[in-house]
Amino acid sequence: MASKYQQPFAIPEALPELLKGLTREVLRAQAPRMASQGMSQGMGCPGGGPMALMSGPSYGGVGGDAKERRINVHFQVPYMTKWGQTIVVTGTGALLGNMTVSKGVTLKCHHEKDSLVWEALVSLPWQPRYKYKYAIVGEVDGQQVVEAEELLEHTLLLHEGLSHGDVVEVMDCWCDRSYPGSILASSAFTRVVRQRKAARAGGAALQQQPAVGEAVVRFQVMDWMLEDGQVVCVTGSIPQLGMWQQDQMLLLTETDTPCWEGEIRVPFSAFAFTYKYAPGGGSGGGGGSAPAQPGSPLPSPGGSSAPGAGYLAPTSPPPLLQPPRSSGGGPGPGISSIIRNATSTLLEVGEPRRVQVRARRRCGAGTQRGAAAGRDPTPHRPPRPPRRSLPLAGAASMGAPAVVVRHDGFVRRDRLWRGAGLALPVFAARSRQSVGVGEFLDLIPLIDFADTAGMRLLQVLPVNDTCVYGTWWDSYPYSSLSVHALHPQYVALRALVDDLPGAALPADVAADIEAARVKLDGPTVDYEATLAAKLSLARRIFDAVGHKTLDTPAYKAWFEANAGWLVPYAAFCFLRDLFGTAEHWRWGDMATPTPELLARLTSPAREWHGSVAARYWLQYHLHRQLTQVSEHASARRVVLKGDLPIGVDKRSVDTWMEPHLFRLDKSTGSPPDFFDPNGQNWGFPTYNWEAMADEGYAWWKRRLGHLAQYFSAYRIDHVLGFCRIWEIPGDCATGMLGYFRPSIPITRKDLEARGMAGADALARLTEYYSEKVLWDMAARPGSPDWLVEEVATTRRGLLALRQNLLLITDPDDPSRLYPRFGLMGTSSFAQLPDAGWRSALAALHDDYYYKRHDALWRAHALRTLPALMAASDMLICGEDLGFVPACLPPVMQELGLIGLRIQRMPGAPGTEFNNPATYPYLSVASPSCHDVSPLRAWYEEDPERRERFFYTMLGGGGAPPASACPEVARLVVQQHLNCPSVWSILPLQDVFALMPRYCGRPAGEEVINDPTVTKHYWRYRMHVTVEELLADEQLISLLQDLLLLSDRAKLADLPALAAGGASAFGGNMPLATTPCCAWGPASPADASHDGASAMELSYDTLQAPPHGALTAVVLGALALCDSDALSVSAAGPGGAAAPSSVVAWLAALASARHAAAAPRKAAAAPLGAAPRQAWAATAAPLVFEPLAFERLTPPSW
Repeated sequence: MASKYQQPFAIPEALPELLKGLTREVLRAQAPRMASQGMSQGMGCPGGGPMALMSGPSYGGVGGDAKERRINVHFQVPYMTKWGQTIVVTGTGALLGNMTVSKGVTLKCHHEKDSLVWEALVSLPWQPRYKYKYAIVGEVDGQQVVEAEELLEHTLLLHEGLSHGDVVEVMDCWCDRSYPGSILASSAFTRVVRQRKAARAGGAALQQQPAVGEAVVRFQVMDWMLEDGQVVCVTGSIPQLGMWQQDQMLLLTETDTPCWEGEIRVPFSAFAFTYKYAPGGGSGGGGGSAPAQPGSPLPSPGGSSAPGAGYLAPTSPPPLLQPPRSSGGGPGPGISSIIRNATSTLLEVGEPRRVQVRARRRCGAGTQRGAAAGRDPTPHRPPRPPRRSLPLAGAASMGAPAVVVRHDGFVRRDRLWRGAGLALPVFAARSRQSVGVGEFLDLIPLIDFADTAGMRLLQVLPVNDTCVYGTWWDSYPYSSLSVHALHPQYVALRALVDDLPGAALPADVAADIEAARVKLDGPTVDYEATLAAKLSLARRIFDAVGHKTLDTPAYKAWFEANAGWLVPYAAFCFLRDLFGTAEHWRWGDMATPTPELLARLTSPAREWHGSVAARYWLQYHLHRQLTQVSEHASARRVVLKGDLPIGVDKRSVDTWMEPHLFRLDKSTGSPPDFFDPNGQNWGFPTYNWEAMADEGYAWWKRRLGHLAQYFSAYRIDHVLGFCRIWEIPGDCATGMLGYFRPSIPITRKDLEARGMAGADALARLTEYYSEKVLWDMAARPGSPDWLVEEVATTRRGLLALRQNLLLITDPDDPSRLYPRFGLMGTSSFAQLPDAGWRSALAALHDDYYYKRHDALWRAHALRTLPALMAASDMLICGEDLGFVPACLPPVMQELGLIGLRIQRMPGAPGTEFNNPATYPYLSVASPSCHDVSPLRAWYEEDPERRERFFYTMLGGGGAPPASACPEVARLVVQQHLNCPSVWSILPLQDVFALMPRYCGRPAGEEVINDPTVTKHYWRYRMHVTVEELLADEQLISLLQDLLLLSDRAKLADLPALAAGGASAFGGNMPLATTPCCAWGPASPADASHDGASAMELSYDTLQAPPHGALTAVVLGALALCDSDALSVSAAGPGGAAAPSSVVAWLAALASARHAAAAPRKAAAAPLGAAPRQAWAATAAPLVFEPLAFERLTPPSW
């Protein structure tokens, strides 16, 4: 029903413009009185109320057309820039530069307490919406460069009711990838882990229209953490936000995932106010009340509909909705909608946010495009009287804003998503059907195992073709022959005809496949024999049946989409086999590929075309099988994580086709570090980054786009190489004589300034000096049995001699010098005649390796890494171990890249072990990785180190176990699961260490790689089949317990456990009551509470831990109670019966408790604290072990 105050102020369309303007001025003057008398009831209603006079399009420009309206938009964003940086806003439309940073609006800055606020006032033609974003611009070599951009674009909505000259106050929050939760925007979460969360696009929150004496406040916030059905609300210190009442919060609308928006109208007198966002459970409450729908009209008691006005009074019976009341007794300003009974929502952490419109100086240089603060930017029209001003401080004001936009970034959460995963190279998998090596299809049951246990990720090593030498050297998975082609060893021969309906393998071929499977089913991979057998059998299948695939539509479509890399790959393989080498620079006229050469080599008319077509066909089936694995992983909500090698082999398709992108006379490696004291030389050519940048990083984009077909996450091998690479001259065998690229070299002027002038000084520093080494190295007389040792000794001596220099000369520019790594430890340094020279060289060494390059390397990383990130939406993890430059951690933080933490590889100087409890959120926590020994092997290698680790990291007492028994392994695994890292990834070898039956294999046989060995044979293979793992209920149950207790899995993700199924806790599980080691002597102070004679374990008491984790309560009960009898109760919460499987499980625990002679208790101080430790019974198998109390619940950070 229309308001009774509408008719007296209605203005006929025929009145002159002057009368219209006069009437608006009268209304403005009467606005405070009207508001106090409750006359704003009709405001915001289409076609009614005083707002009808000002919100219609005919009033956009004081009588002009709506398109002529210009709105003053005041952009503000707090950001602490560095000296020399500026912020530019760019957006849609010419006045904002059409999303081109170089044409955008440059902001000016001022300080507000501890913040640096950048702002600009821009006069924009009215249109419904603008897209815009901010960018940080700096100056490099006299040129303006974009150093950082926001993660997402902002959307600015301009209300229909805005008039010419109105002010829109936009208060933004800089949003980039440094926010930890931004990783949830990657495909690993949106399409895999959190695929149940329905995405929304194109939604719209109900718009309020500007009213007299009020400002519209628009809230916008992002949250990637919401589950499907959850919502975001906002509550605050004003009635429109519910006065901090939980049942009167404003329900926001999900417009575009993850954005939530909503609007209210706030009287000027209500500024400033505070508020917080509240994410959580759906908008419906108990008692059968209907959920409030954001953006929909809420009915008032009288039956009329007032869009945007209404909330649920806390005393009203559901589902009655009532409009809010203003201080004058009438209905209050409009609200989008109010959530009722939001008992499952939680307020965000931190101090309340604050809306306060401050005074602005006349923007001067900050006013853009001719818009001056405080005056109408269109002088041909009479100036419009300003809106009622807020009580602002300062000498000048541009008037009160009609709309205040709050782009608040992300909801502030104290806990973010965490998960766990498995790591295993594909070649290391073993199934009942695989032939000699792990195959792509073997990953399917391994994915099922991970999903059943509650793990959400499976990580593999690179899977590209590495067939360079034709020997076991090709077992090295990081030496890619092609960055696109998949390795033939991973094909499942049994599935090579699955794409042909009704086709079957020839009987003789099927028999030979089975014979090869039996023959090659050894403890480790026989690379050469396995690859030869697979290639031979695959060719027989192709000749007999498989060639029919080439005529199928699916194959033809795939070939057309991949011909750009597939044809050069097939031609390269043909020439490699023809010449007997992959060293393409030795191929004569064919060393330089041309389109004509490729066409001739792969022409169907050639007699060898069958071999070329067979390679096409084999790559097609490898693609089909890996795609099948990828789709299965997504269906099971398991992230498939690949690996991106830092380089490609010098003898590769990529260096043959695009040699200008590589420095082929140099090698990639790493300086001396934890892995190898002599440094590493990987043999890959370094990248010509300048040439890659000139092509827009097209090679990287193609490479990562191809990888994204199969993986939703990937690991960047040696991410340090994107800051700087350790470049080694091509004639070096180790990494000792390398230098950084890019880097700032030492020049002759640097030496002369330190007293080292002249040719003699330069020769002494750059040439081999210590001839005494040769004189002392005498040949050993003896029998030929010593020949091998003599050769090895001679080689080591000559290498040491060559490396015994102080400065390395750049092969490309003799004027550029680099200090040899660790030059202070050489005999050449010790024999320098001048102590001043030694001091100066040591200072130059430390400056080169630790100080002078931070700005250079940071700039390089910010050019190269964003190019990789823009090429796909995969989740990115960077392997940042080794000699890490100081600039890398901040760069990874800014870009939202996830690092790697290995407990035995500390990042802080002076420490021996990392403490997982201190890991940052954006990290992967792993007990080991493929480049170090697995947990059991490492634990047994060094008795003294083992003892230090046992006491300092595990809080052990007494003599440490000589081997990593399951109790030790579980404590280590539990530390990593409980840590703050977003991912805890366990190598499968460390998972085997949790169960005694999997620890029979010698620990040294589980090592995958030894980085100190240049040509290491990568041949590890798991000693049980993936089918056996999937059937191991005890191991799965143990992992489920560990994941639930660490909050890395939810009960809802484990349906069998949630339902009390036998696969989780039931079954006949062996009981072990004697641990293999002790954690300190029993303490009288750690005795039981009161020596009670009986204790009841009931299902009802098992609801206390997070997610109903059963083991948490039971371990405390068994450890802290000296009761002589434990009874089992079947009573559940509210008198409901507990599941029979749970009752049976409790009975088994009670029996185990009776079997124990006495509860074992101890006091210990793990990780520097002094908490009590308790012996606990794990679910499967029931083994008593110590668990620190603080480890039972997830840590808070």
